[in-house]
Amino acid sequence: MNVRRVVKWTVGVLLVVAVVGFLAFLYFIPPFTLMAPEEFSGPEAAAANAVKLDAITDPKTRALAERGKYIVVTTGCVDCHAPPSAAGPNFARYMAGGAKTAFKGHGTFVSANLTADRQYGLGRRTDDAIRRENPSASQEGEARTRRYR
Repeated sequence: MNVRRVVKWTVGVLLVVAVVGFLAFLYFIPPFTLMAPEEFSGPEAAAANAVKLDAITDPKTRALAERGKYIVVTTGCVDCHAPPSAAGPNFARYMAGGAKTAFKGHGTFVSANLTADRQYGLGRRTDDAIRRENPSASQEGEARTRRYR
């Protein structure tokens, strides 16, 4: 009888400690909904902030560029579109592409250069051509990940 009582109390105390510990964990972690998505991306945000939009004088074009910059930072485009290096993504060549991903049975995909470079990037294409080539991007400019099957 005495052993049964000790086991009950031990389990009860451990359960209370686990619940209190979990609630303390929830209390002390930063509230994700109150933080800007850019705060989670560290080096990606720093690389994006190095891209200056000051030269854009047209308000409509600037708003579009700022929206694109926000989408790139918050959706993690640089995870695939930054060229790889031994230490991870090479942020010095921000959005230059070149990352290779292999899908079993589907081949190897190389990420595209999304810079404004006229020779290697998107600079030589019109907006309509980009929309035709990339059906995963909507006309409103929403970022969507392309699904490979």
